[in-house]
Amino acid sequence: MSYAANEIISSTRYRHNKQVLEDVLKHLRIILDVAIKGNDGELNATLLSQIITFFNVLAPCLEKHQYDFDIIAELTLLLEQCKTEGMENSSYNSTNMDVCITCVSESAPPSKSLQVFSQWAHSSIESASLVTAIQTSLLRGAREGVRSELSGSLLRIKRAREEASTFERRPMMESELGSWSDTANDDNEDEEEDEAGGGSFIWKRVLDGTLKIAK
Repeated sequence: MSYAANEIISSTRYRHNKQVLEDVLKHLRIILDVAIKGNDGELNATLLSQIITFFNVLAPCLEKHQYDFDIIAELTLLLEQCKTEGMENSSYNSTNMDVCITCVSESAPPSKSLQVFSQWAHSSIESASLVTAIQTSLLRGAREGVRSELSGSLLRIKRAREEASTFERRPMMESELGSWSDTANDDNEDEEEDEAGGGSFIWKRVLDGTLKIAK
């Protein structure tokens, strides 16, 4: 069923059908219960991670239809279900709660998982698994932030190069020729400052796409 949910969520046709999305959410919650109960008292971590990932994809689709779906509340309920199962089922593995916390930290969006851990009534700073989960969420968030900033910088470099390429292909006007010598002088001054240790000029040129490297 989880694979069927993945196919439906990935389909452009079904993503725009509110009724289909509601049915998918309903069945995902059923599968979530199965994953938490697991087999022979062992929580199904793989299936649980898949469901959390599907929630991530499903959430923005439901928001477009103004459907009341709060992924933070959903993940908090998940933790509560696991804790309740452990209290009511004597054969439930004592490590399942730690595994559940880990699944949330590794599969949910970092900002969401941190909110879940901060708001969960049973969270305790004395829990080693919770501390590790928070560290995991923070690291994932930092890495995603770096990738986002790097992608933005590369995009600016690409655009700057395209603009520079367009400028080089068209003939220079007389007014531009007059200012060209001034620009050349400025470049020479920048090069002298770079040689004197002004590394910031190098990075400025890298970001705006004007740095020239001798081949």
